[in-house]
Amino acid sequence: CHTNFRVRVGISEGKGIIYRDLNDGYNVAGTVINVAARIMGLADPMQIIVSEDAYKNVIDMTTDTTLEDSFKSFKGIEVKHGSKLNLYQFCADRDYLSKEVPKRLTMKLTMERLTKTMGMPQISDLPEEAQTQVVEQMVAALESMSDVVREARDAKKAQGGTQ
Repeated sequence: CHTNFRVRVGISEGKGIIYRDLNDGYNVAGTVINVAARIMGLADPMQIIVSEDAYKNVIDMTTDTTLEDSFKSFKGIEVKHGSKLNLYQFCADRDYLSKEVPKRLTMKLTMERLTKTMGMPQISDLPEEAQTQVVEQMVAALESMSDVVREARDAKKAQGGTQ
């Protein structure tokens, strides 16, 4: 695959419909398409994320017993309005695939962890830009706190104290 061909792929399993639109072109519709689009929206360039049903079908159709090792699983990921899915990122050893956890997915997981830890109300109903801003502010605050703790430990070590 060409390194400048930076696509994000979201795959869902289910039934959809194919129809002709007003311009006489073919189009597809259905929940399966909407879910695939939401999953794709979580991926970074050069990443493939699949729904649980798609993952199970791929695993069930192959005789390769090591294929499951090529996926990272993410359980209970909110994709829209409280709807949660189990997702799987294909991370096979290919030069053209990114094995990093997608940034949007990292932000969602971080936000969920922080809201639980800090006893904050759910902010998942906010627009995505607002969610991003809140998570970035939380992460910055935690990084600042980490820096303060690290500096305190370093100062204590310098004075000959223990951790």
